Amino acid sequence: MKRWVKNTLTASLCLIPVGLVIGFSNSWSNKAPISCVGSSGVKPFVEELSKDYMKSNKNVDITVEAGGSGFGIQQIAEGYANIGNASTDPYSAVQPAGKDGFREQWIDNNIKTITIGWEAICLVYIPPKGFNFNGAVNINNILSIDESNIVNFMRVFSGINEGISWDSDSNISNNSMWHFRNTSLDGQWPGNDEQLLKDTSIIPYVRAGGSLTSGTAASFVNGTHLNVGTPEQPINPYDLLSTAQKSAFDSGEYGVSFGIQQTDEANSRAWDMFTKSNIPGQIVYLSSGFIAQNQSLLNNKGYGLMSYKETPYDIRQIDSASGYNWFRPLNTLISVDNQDSPEIAFIKYLLTNPTLLEQIGCKALTNTGPDNKNELKEMFPSMTSLAELGEWYSDYALSTTISGPMHDSLWSTPEEWPEPELWNFAPIPKGIS
Repeated sequence: MKRWVKNTLTASLCLIPVGLVIGFSNSWSNKAPISCVGSSGVKPFVEELSKDYMKSNKNVDITVEAGGSGFGIQQIAEGYANIGNASTDPYSAVQPAGKDGFREQWIDNNIKTITIGWEAICLVYIPPKGFNFNGAVNINNILSIDESNIVNFMRVFSGINEGISWDSDSNISNNSMWHFRNTSLDGQWPGNDEQLLKDTSIIPYVRAGGSLTSGTAASFVNGTHLNVGTPEQPINPYDLLSTAQKSAFDSGEYGVSFGIQQTDEANSRAWDMFTKSNIPGQIVYLSSGFIAQNQSLLNNKGYGLMSYKETPYDIRQIDSASGYNWFRPLNTLISVDNQDSPEIAFIKYLLTNPTLLEQIGCKALTNTGPDNKNELKEMFPSMTSLAELGEWYSDYALSTTISGPMHDSLWSTPEEWPEPELWNFAPIPKGIS
């Protein structure tokens, strides 16, 4: 495998072959290098877990770099990294033939997508100035997203004021916080809080580049797990947006309504821009990993987290029947050709430390997801017990080279790959492998 390391100390950001670096480092140690590159959302989880792993595995040296999901997909496909990290579906980047895609490399290198856990998409907001709180009304339950308001919420975040309508309160703005309140608290708002919510408009903070390049933006759009149709005919909220609104999310060419603000992809950069403005009504979507690392800062600033169907954010409730289910997968992309490689040993470790995962803001794969499905069994269907991860046959990886349903037979040619589906979320989403 070709390995390269990014030299971030040079202004040109040139790439140096890792072999040159290894030539120096191996003279001092015999550590096996493992390079992990990609999603800024996956990075903090893999980074923290790698520190713990290296405490008891001193023969490896793991480096973790961000750069975005697309970058991680490219690096693993072209052999410049041992592990690619992605919080988005690799299908669209891999599937096209020729120079615009990586499907030949995906097949040649036997690359698989392995989900190590779930991460929530958290909606951080700045409450109205002068807002009051009491026993029933607290900072993390006054705003809530559900089937009744999610489509209009996304329309606001597209920056395009099309199709937004409300059954009542037509005398207030389309992006008023009041439309996104926790309705179970109606009649309990202390002081003039009701009027403050009506008078305060949402200012959306979105990721530049759109969902085709930002894993965080893609998860914001496609990870709500809200059905605005019927059980028999489910509808993804995205499907009810106008053509222009869909294009805005896909391309990153957002409209200019509602004072929309664009940020860089990294959670830290989005947070910096959000806090610098610090205007009541601002809302930004951030990963649960970032929230876990910065909860005290969030509390000190008096910012709140929006609820999901009146359920406050709780990492332990991700992927549960009635929990906080706006989430995305944390994916690692890896070649399974060499079953004895140090990177595969590291991936096994990632899958078998659920307690540590949850401490850093990630919900581990469980057997108590929707319908009590065993998610590890779904991903590795030949396995009868967790101990069998030690055998790690290549067909234990996801059953397609990119995405789709999981069972023992492997699709091995492009013609056999299924088309990605936006609406099938149990237990590991198709189209968001």
